[in-house]
Amino acid sequence: MKLSIICALSHSPKLLILDEATTGLDPVARDEILDLFLDFIQDETHAVFFSSHIISDIQKIADYVIFIHQGKVIFEEQKDDLIYHYGILKCRRSEFVALSPKDYLISRQSSSGIECLVKDKEKVKRKYKNMIVTCFYFSLFALAMCRRHCYFFVLYCNQLSGIFKKKVRMPGIYYRLYGTKLII
Repeated sequence: MKLSIICALSHSPKLLILDEATTGLDPVARDEILDLFLDFIQDETHAVFFSSHIISDIQKIADYVIFIHQGKVIFEEQKDDLIYHYGILKCRRSEFVALSPKDYLISRQSSSGIECLVKDKEKVKRKYKNMIVTCFYFSLFALAMCRRHCYFFVLYCNQLSGIFKKKVRMPGIYYRLYGTKLII
C-alpha cells in the first residue's frame, strides 16, 4: 500500500481518493503515511478523500467525516462539530419509548439499555434531564453504535474550495465511486 500511495503522489494530483489506505500497515508505516497526507494537503489546492475503519486515523487526520452504516449516511460533518456538539444518550428500554425520533440519529440496543447518537447533546440534556448524555468519542461511538457494517469516509484538506467548485455531497461522490445510489 505504501508504494501505491507514493506512486499516486508522484503524478502531482490535486485529489487523492483512497480505500482503506492504512489497513495492514504497522504503526510506524501508518504514521509515515498519515504524515505524507499532512504534507500533501499543506498546498490548499490538495485534498485526500479516503475510507477507513481505523478510528485512530480518523481522529488524527480528518477534517470532515462521513459515516455510513448499512448503506445509509448517518452523518456528514466537520470533525470538530462531531466532537463538540454530538453525544451518546444512554437510557433504559422503558425510557426509550419517550424519546422523539427527531432527537436521535441512530440507536442501538445493548445489554444495559439503549444507546442513541444525538446531534445536539446540550439540547438533549435539557430535554431529557434524567437520562445520561456523554460526549462523542469516535472510539466509543464505533463500539457502541456499529459493531459491524459501518464505514467512515474522511476528507482531509485545508480548504474545500480549492478542490471543489461547488459543494460536494456524499451521495454524489459515493455514486461516482461505486456506481450505486446511497440511501439517505
